[in-house]
Amino acid sequence: MTSKESILPRLYLDVDGVVLANAPRFKEIGAYKNIPYAKEAARRLGGLSVEGVWLTTMIPQLPDLTENLGLTCMRRWLPRPPEFDFDEDDQDENTYHASWKYHALIRDQENSASPFIWIDDRLTPSIVTAAAERFTDRPYLIIKTDNQVGLRREHLQRVEDFCQQQQ
Repeated sequence: MTSKESILPRLYLDVDGVVLANAPRFKEIGAYKNIPYAKEAARRLGGLSVEGVWLTTMIPQLPDLTENLGLTCMRRWLPRPPEFDFDEDDQDENTYHASWKYHALIRDQENSASPFIWIDDRLTPSIVTAAAERFTDRPYLIIKTDNQVGLRREHLQRVEDFCQQQQ
């Protein structure tokens, strides 16, 4: 087995605005605590061969959410780094969330050569550019979702294609 074959891609996944969204564009809609989600998207994500890592502030809900949506690939979560433990009301909301998540992802990737996927609704152009400049040594896929719609079929297809390419 080569080292490439032994490393699963990591999926860094946000919850609100990605998995849970107000107006998902799928026929089969479920609800988690009265918030809609696309059942097809949850099934497709849950079936991925990835190391799933939650990258969200919804930490208390993660065990229940993971079980109820069948997202069995999601095994752990990353905390907000201590240097971002300040009042987010003083910051631009998207920049604040994208920045702390980016720094948590960097720390998680420091001792790993794994390719990764990052899906979030609060990604900013500067964070995407910073990731492109930093992660030149591995394949990655970054997807920004519309926070009202969440994941779309084309996003899921890109993720599945990326995972297939890593095998």
